[in-house]
Amino acid sequence: AAGGITEAIQAAKALKAEVPLMCEAEDLSEVQAALDQNVDLLLLDDFATHILAKAVNMAREYRRYNRAQTILEATGGISINNVRSIADTGVDRISIGGLTKHLQAVDLSLRVSGSDDGGRQPGTTVKSLRVNLR
Repeated sequence: AAGGITEAIQAAKALKAEVPLMCEAEDLSEVQAALDQNVDLLLLDDFATHILAKAVNMAREYRRYNRAQTILEATGGISINNVRSIADTGVDRISIGGLTKHLQAVDLSLRVSGSDDGGRQPGTTVKSLRVNLR
């Protein structure tokens, strides 16, 4: 819709929002375009490990010659089973969506009551607590 990553980043920068600029790349050409625009955070989405390693090397070279600070975050398709190989590529951050996507909620109730001496005034010390989890 914006014409490409370069155009989208330039439009975002034109807003002068004073917030970190984040961009998602899906291939190495988009990685280079985002690096050329000096984004703050670059999300590397669903990259194979060998391509992810190439993106990290591209960013290292770019950082060295341009004094850029772009942070690289691996996203998409990452699980506890492959997180070590992703980390070994040298990315700065790893996002594992499965930590929050595939959970089942547990309904807990916590009731706290003081000792049975009844009419305690606010601010007085409770000497014993009974906690019932249901």
